[in-house]
Amino acid sequence: MPYTPSVGNVSMDQLGGMEWVILLIILAIIFFFGPKKIPELMRGLGRGMGEFKRGQQEIEREIKREFAEAATDDERKDHEKRVLSAARELGVEVEGRGQREIKLDMAKRLESAPSDRVVAAAKALAISVDGVEIQRVREGLVRKLGV
Repeated sequence: MPYTPSVGNVSMDQLGGMEWVILLIILAIIFFFGPKKIPELMRGLGRGMGEFKRGQQEIEREIKREFAEAATDDERKDHEKRVLSAARELGVEVEGRGQREIKLDMAKRLESAPSDRVVAAAKALAISVDGVEIQRVREGLVRKLGV
């Protein structure tokens, strides 16, 4: 019967392929660096893994922030389109003018605008108008415009 080397109570035949590789790596580390250097190597390995995780978390935060900014930009553009649509409903000139100017003119026109135009402008800005007095719709428009 051939001799089978053993480690503790486990023979080498009982070890799988991966365990054998790990055992050889550990023995090689002990041989090359000596037992006194191993704690230092492990600390360095731990620090390296910590840095890697911090870098990974930073990248994840950056990606999330980029997606949030893109969503905010889309919301802002959507709001600007709604404001322009509402301004046209109220008969406010929009060409070549900034959002602030357009919103101020809209607020000025709200009191004198016909009710159907006010309702159309409110709907363009996604303001609920069902069962709401026209004066409340006008107030809601002013709040939504932020002026």
